[in-house]
Amino acid sequence: MMHDPGTLVFRRSRFRTTLILALVPVMVGAAYFVAVQAPDPFHRAVGWLGVVFFGAGTFPLLHAIWKGGIELTMDASGFTYRRSGLGTVPWTEVTDCSETIIYGHRILCFRLRNADLHFGLLSRRRRLEHALNQRMGYGDVCISFQALRPGLEEALAFIRNLGTIPMR
Repeated sequence: MMHDPGTLVFRRSRFRTTLILALVPVMVGAAYFVAVQAPDPFHRAVGWLGVVFFGAGTFPLLHAIWKGGIELTMDASGFTYRRSGLGTVPWTEVTDCSETIIYGHRILCFRLRNADLHFGLLSRRRRLEHALNQRMGYGDVCISFQALRPGLEEALAFIRNLGTIPMR
């Protein structure tokens, strides 16, 4: 039996993203220290790679702070996850829903009935992400609630309230 749960909107928390951004100088500084102080060339190279890696993380974080806004929407007809590029996915296309824990982070995963049809029109990068998720056994669409409000518990309650999607 399907209940009308209304609409649940998940927004990216600018405050949490700013806190993550505050860690960038610490990580870049630590990597720079290793790059300058390491006794051998291998560890110096690793340090410089860390400077580049953590420094490059600044741009997506600034973009997320600036853009903020709605990341995920769930309603009685389906869900829209802005990052996936899929548009609105109807609940009738979702065959399975599960919560997965990766390195202590809880992630909501959906398996889709016709995943190849949905992902076939997306960019090569998105198709590769999808293939990697498949190989690792996570699902077709994986959503992290790390900086989203409300959180994963509310999403799971919403999906359970729908009563149409099997949950593992």
